[in-house]
Amino acid sequence: MTKRAVSLRHGAGVAIAAALALTATVAAPTLVLAQTAPDPSTDDQIQSLRMEARAARAELEDQRAEIAELRQEMRSQMAILRRAGLVDAAAPQNAQMATGDRPIIRIADQPAPPPPPAAAGAGGASAARPQSERQADQLLVDVGGVLLPRWTLQVEPSLADTHVSNPRVNIFGYTVFNAINIGTIRVDDISQDVLESALSFRMGLPHRTQIDVRVPYSEVFIRQTKGIGTGNIDELNTRGHHFGDIQATFSWQPLTEKGWRPAVVLRTRVSFPTGESVFEIPETYPPVQNGAETQLLRAPTGSGYYTVEPGFTLVWRSDPLVLFAGASYANTFATKDYVVTLFNPNPPTGQPNLTNVDHGRIDTGNVYSFNVGLNFAVNERASLNFSYVDLFTKSTLVQAPGTHTWTRVKGTATNDSRLGIGASYGLTDNMALVINAGMGLTDQSPAYTFGISLPITLPLRRR
Repeated sequence: MTKRAVSLRHGAGVAIAAALALTATVAAPTLVLAQTAPDPSTDDQIQSLRMEARAARAELEDQRAEIAELRQEMRSQMAILRRAGLVDAAAPQNAQMATGDRPIIRIADQPAPPPPPAAAGAGGASAARPQSERQADQLLVDVGGVLLPRWTLQVEPSLADTHVSNPRVNIFGYTVFNAINIGTIRVDDISQDVLESALSFRMGLPHRTQIDVRVPYSEVFIRQTKGIGTGNIDELNTRGHHFGDIQATFSWQPLTEKGWRPAVVLRTRVSFPTGESVFEIPETYPPVQNGAETQLLRAPTGSGYYTVEPGFTLVWRSDPLVLFAGASYANTFATKDYVVTLFNPNPPTGQPNLTNVDHGRIDTGNVYSFNVGLNFAVNERASLNFSYVDLFTKSTLVQAPGTHTWTRVKGTATNDSRLGIGASYGLTDNMALVINAGMGLTDQSPAYTFGISLPITLPLRRR
């Protein structure tokens, strides 16, 4: 091949290569532009997604704020339920759920599920146990309708005043046609004031039980005005101060409230004759002009006999109201031979002497009582209480010395009815102020009673 032909071929190859390079250079930008060109529909979708995300975020923040409000309200409600004794204070809390460092939902103070009936009966305080965990229930504790939580001690100092006024009319002579009195009419006025201070101890125990002990100390003032309306009027004042009768009470709640069925609290109270009774105090003859009547040297502060009193209380709750009703029967045991020491300051010999007189055995009448009432919780610390109490006492029986026959003493059966009102206020979480007042409705009832107490509650350990 000639040099000319080779040169032409070389030139043609160079031309072809240059043409291909130019084509690639021109097509490359076109391809890039085609790949990066924006799509109007894609922008709209991105903007729409961003707007939906913002709306979802705002809705989530609103839900978080609402959950926070509900959580705060739930805490308040749970605190109220705990103080009301409807939820066990030892209920576990739900574990919080979290993502990273920020919790999604945190709900605290959730109550534990109620225990089965077998566990409630075999354990101690359950959610269904009528127990006092708020100051508004203190009046119910006093009437025996509410038990303290287990392993809780309550110390209650109290002071009460009772006034009894009993005028007595004695007619010496006889009556014509039940209208005209021939003889002497003598009116005797007898009044008695009993100032009693007491210290009570209560302890809540497992198995829905409670024990109470009450130690009283009494100061008694008796004033007698004899012979009103006659020429011989005499005033006799008697005073006595000593420990009263100590009482011990055991309470047990076998049934809890369910539907129409009330909560039932059973109790047994035992009274011990630790006070100074009429059987232990010598008697003295008063002045001659008042006849053969005798007068105690000191006023009695105790009954002088043992008493066993079983009873029950029914409780219906409908917050803020609590209805309660109960009954009891007090059985008194006969005393030993009633030996009275007579002190005669003016005997015929001119020297005071002591004479023992045996009156035999005395069995004071047994007492039937019932009560109904209403407790109204004004708020978590204050409450009001209204009650009615009626006590029927049977006649006293006397057994003469050396015999085995009991004789009923006429006119000794009594009916003591009272209306009561009380108020309590929680001074602190563990201390309350309780005020009670009562008014007698029958001739055998005290004219009025007024008492004030300061119960102090001390949880000994966690339940």
